[in-house]
Amino acid sequence: MDNVFYFSDYAFFPLENKLVHLTTETILEQRVSDLLTVFCRHPQQPLDKQYLMSQIWAERIVNEDSLSVAISKLRKVLQDDRLNPKFIKTLSGKGYQWLPEVTDTTEFSSTLENHQSERKRYPVYAAITLVVLVTCASFFIMQHESAQTAQLSPTTLEKLDQRHQDIRAHTESNDLAQYQLAVSKARELIDQYPNYLPAYNTIALAKINISQLNGFRDIGIYKEEILSLTDFVLSRDNSNGEAWVLKAFIEQSANWAFETAESYYLNALKYSPDNPLVYLGYSELLISQGKFAEAEALFDELRQTNPDYYKYLNLSYVYLMQGRYQRAKAEIQRIANSEAESVLSPRMLNRIAIMTNNDEEAFSTLIQLMKSEGMPDEQVNHYKTLYLSSGLQSVYARLFEEKIQLNLGQHAPPLAWARYAIIAGNYDKAIEWLGRAVNEKQPAATFIPVDPLYQRLSGYPGFHEIKQQIAKTTQR
Repeated sequence: MDNVFYFSDYAFFPLENKLVHLTTETILEQRVSDLLTVFCRHPQQPLDKQYLMSQIWAERIVNEDSLSVAISKLRKVLQDDRLNPKFIKTLSGKGYQWLPEVTDTTEFSSTLENHQSERKRYPVYAAITLVVLVTCASFFIMQHESAQTAQLSPTTLEKLDQRHQDIRAHTESNDLAQYQLAVSKARELIDQYPNYLPAYNTIALAKINISQLNGFRDIGIYKEEILSLTDFVLSRDNSNGEAWVLKAFIEQSANWAFETAESYYLNALKYSPDNPLVYLGYSELLISQGKFAEAEALFDELRQTNPDYYKYLNLSYVYLMQGRYQRAKAEIQRIANSEAESVLSPRMLNRIAIMTNNDEEAFSTLIQLMKSEGMPDEQVNHYKTLYLSSGLQSVYARLFEEKIQLNLGQHAPPLAWARYAIIAGNYDKAIEWLGRAVNEKQPAATFIPVDPLYQRLSGYPGFHEIKQQIAKTTQR
C-alpha cells in the first residue's frame, strides 16, 4: 500500500501522483511527484541538492538545473512564494527545506504485511459491509450456470465447483495471507478454465477484503481491477448477481457515485431476488443518504424473507442515525444476549453512550474496545487514571493527540481522529480531519451529513462546506 501524506490543507497520494487541495485535484508530473514524496518523507529537514537528485533521478546523471525546474514546478502547483515561502525554503548554496509538518498514513496504519496480526481494525461500516460481501459468497458460488461452463460434463463441473468452494473459503477469514492465497488459487483456476466466471468474482472479493483490512482507505488502488473483473463477468453473464453487488460496492465506497451504485444494487436484487443479503449493501447506501424509512423497510423485508437475519446489527445502525438511541441499544442488547460475541456490539454501545452523555458507559465500552484491540495493560491503565482525574473529554483529547492507530469504535483514521476531536470539544481540529477524510474519500465519511455526532459542528465554520463537498461528489 502506498502512503498518503497530509500537510496544511493538502492530501498527497504518491501512488497516483495526485495532490488534493480542498475540492481541487492535480495530477503531478512524475519527477515533481517524486520530489514531493522526498520532501514529505523528510519534513522540516535540510536536504542538500545531491541527495535530492539521487532520490529523484536515481537511474540518471543530471545537473542542478533539472532539480531547479522540478522545484519551480512544485512551487507553482502549491502557489508558494520563493521569497516568502510557506512550503519550500531555499538554503542558499546548499539545498532545500520542506517547511510544513507532514502526517504520514504509515504513522497510524500498518503495512499490508502486518495486517495479519491486526485483524480487528476496521470500522463498523466496514464490518457490516464485510457481512454482505463474505456471507453472500456462499449463496452466489452456485449462481453461475452459463454457456461458458455448459460444455463441461456434469462430473467435471461438480469437481470444478468444489475446487472453487475450497478457494472461496479463504475469503471468509480476516487474514491477509488467506486473501492472497484465494487470489493466487483463483488465478490458477482461471488459467485452466478461462470461462469459469465465479473465479473472477472471487479475485474481486479478495481484493476488497484486503482493502477492508486497512479500513478501505486504499480501496482506490484496487477499484479499476475490481471493476474490470466484474465487467468481464457481466459481459458474459449479465444476470450475475454477485458481480452487480461487487460493482455497486466499488461505486458506493471508492467512487462515491451513489446513483450508479443504486442502479447496480437494484440489478443485484432483480437477478438475485431470493437472496436477502443483497439488501444489506443497498440499505447502507440508503442510510448514508438519510433515507432511513426505506432502509428500515428493507430490513423488515430481509427478516421476513429469512428470520435468521435477526442476528445482524444493521437495524440498530438505522436507529442510531435517527437518534433513536434507546431503540438502538435495545436491538444491540437483544442480539448480544443471545448470539455469539461480536466486536460490533461494544462499538455501537460506545457510540450510543457518547450521544446520550453516559460517560460511565462510554468509558467502560472504550476500555473493552482497547483490550479487544490488544492495547497494552499499562496504556489502558494510563487512560483509566486520566478518566478518573479529568473525565471522558480528556481521554478523547489524549487519543486525538496521540493519534491512536487502533479502531476504538469511531472508524479508522483519519475519520477517527475527527471524531475524537469532536468528543473532546476541539472543533477546529475536527473540521480539519473531516476535510481530510472527505478528500481521501474514506467510505465512512459519506455518513457525515446524517450521523448525529457531527451535528455538534452544525453552524461551525467549514462544516457546511464539507457537507456540500460530499453532496457534490455523491450526487454527480
